[in-house]
Amino acid sequence: MSPQRSRMILSILMLVSVLTVFLSLAGFLPEDGTAQRLGWIAGDDSGIGQGSDDNQNAVGDPSAPGQQLPTNAPGDGDLTGFPVAEMVSRDDPAGQLDSWPADSSIEQIRTVDLSAWKGRALDASALSGITIFLDPGHGGQDTGALYPAHSSDPIAIESEINLAVARKTKTELEALGATVILIRDTDIWQSIFYRIAWTGHYLVQQFLAELSAAGYQSDRIEDLIPLLDQVMQINSDSEESGGRGLMSGEGASEELRLLLDLQAQYEDALYLSIHCNALDDDSSVRGLQVYYLTGATAYARENELAVDRGLANAAPVYRMYQDESRRRLAGLVHESVLERFPSLKYEGQKSLVDENYAVLRELNLTSVLIELGFISNAQDRHLLTASSSQQQMAEGIAEAVYHYYCLP
Repeated sequence: MSPQRSRMILSILMLVSVLTVFLSLAGFLPEDGTAQRLGWIAGDDSGIGQGSDDNQNAVGDPSAPGQQLPTNAPGDGDLTGFPVAEMVSRDDPAGQLDSWPADSSIEQIRTVDLSAWKGRALDASALSGITIFLDPGHGGQDTGALYPAHSSDPIAIESEINLAVARKTKTELEALGATVILIRDTDIWQSIFYRIAWTGHYLVQQFLAELSAAGYQSDRIEDLIPLLDQVMQINSDSEESGGRGLMSGEGASEELRLLLDLQAQYEDALYLSIHCNALDDDSSVRGLQVYYLTGATAYARENELAVDRGLANAAPVYRMYQDESRRRLAGLVHESVLERFPSLKYEGQKSLVDENYAVLRELNLTSVLIELGFISNAQDRHLLTASSSQQQMAEGIAEAVYHYYCLP
């Protein structure tokens, strides 16, 4: 071979080598034949939906009762899904506001097998693996309803009754093996949004721990922590104070949607808010009411606000709540308490009410708000203030939770 031809071949080989290195560094070529990418690793913020077939390890503790963890990677990309313009849909032509579609913006990391609890006996392990958040309404300077109303020396104080029933309910649920968290355990003030943020904070930390245990992380989920911390630090329900944080305003921001989608993966957790009712101008009204919230009602109420306040450009409304689970839990609590106290049957229009309360709207656990009775009614007040009937109410609530998870 001539020297000139040798030099030509050598030049070509060198050019190919340089080009190969350049393409590899530019990301057009894999570093090796098995290179994998996952949006949660090392804070990778790459966009979702780029068509990866990568397999990854399961995330979380596969020994947790009822919990099934994915055997494949959730996919390539970050956790916030597609750009806002692609996610928003106007699925009710009668409404003014857009709503987020019924697809989660976060990959399914946790899959809870609810059948793991079906058929369990009513014993000390029946609810093992279940977490219950108990929220005794009001507290501190917020006494809730009083009897006599506006009295400086009341004989019935709602915040005290709520806490007493919640403590007894905690004991009953723990006797069945559940993990029970009292949002407040003393007579202290916590804003509604503090309670919501505290619960969200707890679940975000749990979720991050499951990712971390498998070697993953998510900057976008970690960014929720300081947002929730701020709500708790301000501890105010007023919009002007900033105490509503990422839950302020109508509709749901991308951050709130991410938080609510994360919470939807916790089917092994319930949120029970405990309250008493009052109607100062009619002491004859009495009885138990249980509230829940569905996506359709959340959308309808947000649109009513849009009409009243001119909010046609508000953020999209979140609708992907646990509708059927909430409705079922509300019915079970209602039935179980009435079995013990038939006299608490509500004689008004509805005793099971689908309504847009913040504590139900800004959390996406299966949740209900329980109005145990009317402090303003003499018969109800007698039951609400007696320790023995408080105990029976607690037993009824605990039995409803057992029924929810363990019976058909």
